[in-house]
Amino acid sequence: MNSFSHGGDLKSLAADAGRPEREILDFSVNLRPEGMPEFIASALWKAMDAAVPYPSPDMAELRELAAVHYGLPSGCFTFGNGANELIHALPRALELKQAVIPEPAFSEYRLACLRHGTDVLSIRTEERNSFIPSPLLTAEQAAGGSAIFLANPCNPSGGLLDVPALRQAVRDRPGVIWIIDESFIDYADGTESLLRDAALLPNLVVLRSLTKFYGIAGVRCGFSVCAAPLAERLRQSLPAWNVNAFAAAAARAVLEQPPS
Repeated sequence: MNSFSHGGDLKSLAADAGRPEREILDFSVNLRPEGMPEFIASALWKAMDAAVPYPSPDMAELRELAAVHYGLPSGCFTFGNGANELIHALPRALELKQAVIPEPAFSEYRLACLRHGTDVLSIRTEERNSFIPSPLLTAEQAAGGSAIFLANPCNPSGGLLDVPALRQAVRDRPGVIWIIDESFIDYADGTESLLRDAALLPNLVVLRSLTKFYGIAGVRCGFSVCAAPLAERLRQSLPAWNVNAFAAAAARAVLEQPPS
């Protein structure tokens, strides 16, 4: 694992402890404690029938299903091999020159930027849930090619951001791409989400993960929502067939559930 690793390496944990993997309780990750729901397990078994042919190269059918589920245009969705693949694709797709990351934060934000050659400005803050960075961005940082990564709810604090203030900050700084990670939003009130805003505002990207709430970290599936032109750039930066048949089946099972 690299020096930016956030955990989840059960094999290494077991080796360090000198115990079998089955005896390790991994508190380095935040996953549904009761495991995946039965409706997803059933969908994964049925997906065996789809394991031979290639999956859709760009998950067009999942985008259509997500459009119905969330009531947003299908062109705003991009599916990835976990939200982490999209985190790593964004600096490349957006040609980011600089990224602002309030920390502590999910380590993959920084790793994704550094791997692309993006300069990272780290802002340390103890009041992570109340942080609205607009006043801290200089004119240079607010120029083209800049982005800011935020999580809502925050990781690791779990606090929720001030969404009205964040929404205003996004509008006040149109030259900055705001990347909001909502991987844990299913544990919070839905009114705290910026998903619908992301389909309308040209400088906002919202990330979602199926890993945490549905307990399927090994399946790997997540998606993003942003304005259609930006979503197209993101999809073009990804390889074909990046979402396998089992991940697609899990996502389909979730999206076929009634919206909460």
